[in-house]
Amino acid sequence: MKIQAFGRTDVGLVRERNEDRALVGERLFVVADGLGGHNAGDVASSMLVAEMDGLDIQTFATSDDAYAALVASIEAANKRIHQRAVNEPDREGMGTTVTAGLLHGDTMLLAQVGDTRAYLKRGDAPMRRVTPDHSYVGALIEAGVITEEEARTHPKRSVILKALGQAEEVGVEAGEHVALQVGDELVLVSDGVHGVIDDAELERIVHDKPLMDAVEGVITAARDAGGPDNITIVMVRVLPDG
Repeated sequence: MKIQAFGRTDVGLVRERNEDRALVGERLFVVADGLGGHNAGDVASSMLVAEMDGLDIQTFATSDDAYAALVASIEAANKRIHQRAVNEPDREGMGTTVTAGLLHGDTMLLAQVGDTRAYLKRGDAPMRRVTPDHSYVGALIEAGVITEEEARTHPKRSVILKALGQAEEVGVEAGEHVALQVGDELVLVSDGVHGVIDDAELERIVHDKPLMDAVEGVITAARDAGGPDNITIVMVRVLPDG
């Protein structure tokens, strides 16, 4: 099998600047969302991507080694972001969320902090989320208190329970370690996408479309829904080799 990937980020229709960042490498795929409403969210997300970029060219003996390196990279970025905020008072409170996937062999290793997301579309099964949500409404959804649809209009929908840069240590949580199959589609998005486009609609837009068309279709749909936040998507597709 071989990997095809494409990503894009867009400021949306409301925010003055884009605090999202995307990284599309050969084996490393990242969506980062700088915390809106805080100082220098774009700086924090850029620092994260810069810290992680070197993973794309590293090799690892085992999946455990690769995942450990992925987590260590996120933790290192957290320390750098937090320390910069301490040293520079005008950066106080800056932070970022992250969804990251690192390919080792045929397995995509996912790591998560915050409310960016990764989804997997496989075969005829509905597209499903393969990362946890560290958000107030995410916790309510997991508990069965509210639905995804209700979460989109919940008054605390922007409350994040965990983000990089907020303390010296951060708990990085594993998403699924996905043993990839030919035909799989992995979609990483910021909340500027999943906050305005439901899962079924996201699947309809991206599934079995040319990769660039799928990504552009998501950007357009999020803007058509009002574009209240920055909009970022990275899409990975598994193709037969040859």
